[in-house]
Amino acid sequence: MSIKKSVQNWLVAHRLLTNKDEFLKIKIESRFPPSPIMEVSDRYLKVELDRSVMRNWGLMAGLITFLVLGYGYVSDFHKSWKGSERGTLDFIDTKKEHYGDNYFQTTKKEFPLARYNEIGDDLVLSFDEYLWGVRYHESHWGDKRLNSDIFKISFLILGISILSFIIIRFKRLAPLIFDRERKILYTWRSGKVWVQRFEDLEYQEHLQGMFIPLATVPSKPEKDKKTIPERAVGWPVFRVMPHGNIYVNDMADYRAVLVFITQFMEYGCEHVSPTIKPYSRDRYDFLFFEDIKPEDFDEQLEDLLDRIDHNRPQWLEDVAAREDKII
Repeated sequence: MSIKKSVQNWLVAHRLLTNKDEFLKIKIESRFPPSPIMEVSDRYLKVELDRSVMRNWGLMAGLITFLVLGYGYVSDFHKSWKGSERGTLDFIDTKKEHYGDNYFQTTKKEFPLARYNEIGDDLVLSFDEYLWGVRYHESHWGDKRLNSDIFKISFLILGISILSFIIIRFKRLAPLIFDRERKILYTWRSGKVWVQRFEDLEYQEHLQGMFIPLATVPSKPEKDKKTIPERAVGWPVFRVMPHGNIYVNDMADYRAVLVFITQFMEYGCEHVSPTIKPYSRDRYDFLFFEDIKPEDFDEQLEDLLDRIDHNRPQWLEDVAAREDKII
């Protein structure tokens, strides 16, 4: 119960309580809270899950790549279209120079007439004429080009549409909130509350982030074909990323965040941020949507705290067994 099983096999969970005394002895040198702490008041401390790097350097980069590929495809298509037009006009001009202006009205040869009919009497290769008279004509491997164009256009439209939808719908996730008065930490995701008591906080350090397990109501009644007990809890994790991405995170940064949080919960805002009280900073990047706090937040919170207390004896046994294995 103490940690989420999906990360249990590759991360070692640490109890904050084990390192609490050490964290309280460390002197906080900076005037400003370490990133990603975004707000500190007398009662609350908020840690932001900044996903701007994921959006800007992941999704946006992907969208730009698709747009560049799309531009390249359209540019090549246009060059081929206009190149065919110029080639046909040059062919017509050459024949007229050698055989006279009425050559195409008098000749019976199939090839010159076929080239002339590609463009017509107006001597302009229209879009439809280029498609069905040149690009997809049987003599020009039309079926293969048609299938290739259908695949490329479908791929580009699908990629651009999906990435644009995800970017527009990209939510600003709720912060992890530490409540000094109630000694709990909580957040929410898509209408479901996640919570843990501060005295039982665990964290798991990794290059891709520091993971903090929180309790929530299990989303499914069964797991691994076994019925989940009625008062059980699930353990999703809140990811703390001091630099806002999953590739550049340092253990020292996690330690600075934990020290600041521990001393805030123990001593208050005056101790950790005496010169800037309360502290707050603007949130990263503009987003169209935010993960709204559930209307039944208080009811969910109280139910989860009851569930945590109900399962705490078993949780303590799990923690002790895990620590024995580590030793």
